[in-house]
Amino acid sequence: IFQEIIKHDFVKDLMSGTLSKDVFGFYVNQDTLYLSEYTKVLSK
Repeated sequence: IFQEIIKHDFVKDLMSGTLSKDVFGFYVNQDTLYLSEYTKVLSK
């Protein structure tokens, strides 16, 4: 699984320092939404 993860374009660009700010910003926003909902589920 690890090998497949590091082949992903997002991860390759992140590791090489070529990930665009827009793509990273989208990731951070999506992660924020996910974590917000995840904490609600865990608190039940």
